Amino acid sequence: MQTVRAPATSPIKVLEPDPAWHPLIQRWFRSLTTSGQHVFYEDSDWALAAVMAERESKNLLSPRPSAQASALFLSVQSDLLTSEGARRRLRIELQRDQPEEPPSVAIMRNYRARLGGDHAASA
Repeated sequence: MQTVRAPATSPIKVLEPDPAWHPLIQRWFRSLTTSGQHVFYEDSDWALAAVMAERESKNLLSPRPSAQASALFLSVQSDLLTSEGARRRLRIELQRDQPEEPPSVAIMRNYRARLGGDHAASA
């Protein structure tokens, strides 16, 4: 299957979470702005996230939350790539910066490699 490409619009308007939303939904919505997959989001994705946040917030604040409504919310989260499983299914891998090795560790690793005791460092 061939991928069809189209130009992205810019700038993207990232919405703020509604202070009236359930605290867990506010946290989820804020996490969308800091999670790696947000680079793929368009305005329509943010709008979808806001609609679903509103719906699930009302659901969680209800005296009798609906499992069916929560199932829809979880399904849409997958569409927004918010889970590791959803990203893996689409072969999207988020890269984290590797922490820098402390100088003392690097010195010892290099010393062992020179002595021939650390094959991994010389590979």
